[in-house]
Amino acid sequence: MKYGSVFMLCAMIAILMLCLTGPAQAAKDDSISADQDLAQQKGLGSKEIDQSKMPGALEYAIVIGSVIAAIGVIKFV
Repeated sequence: MKYGSVFMLCAMIAILMLCLTGPAQAAKDDSISADQDLAQQKGLGSKEIDQSKMPGALEYAIVIGSVIAAIGVIKFV
C-alpha cells in the first residue's frame, strides 16, 4: 500500500510538471512551424506520377518472394 501511494505522488508531480512547462515552451516559438512551412510550398498538390520512380518487375518479385518465404518460415519452422 505504501508503494502505491508513492507511485501516485510521483505520477501526479510528473503530470503537473508537464502541464506547466508545455505552454511555456510553445509560447517561446514565434517562428512558422514546419507544417505551416510545408503547406506554403508550391507544387505539393500535383497528382502526377513519375514513372521513372516506380518500382520495376524485379522489385515486385523480390517483395512477393519475401512474403512467401516469411509465410513458409512461420508455418514450417
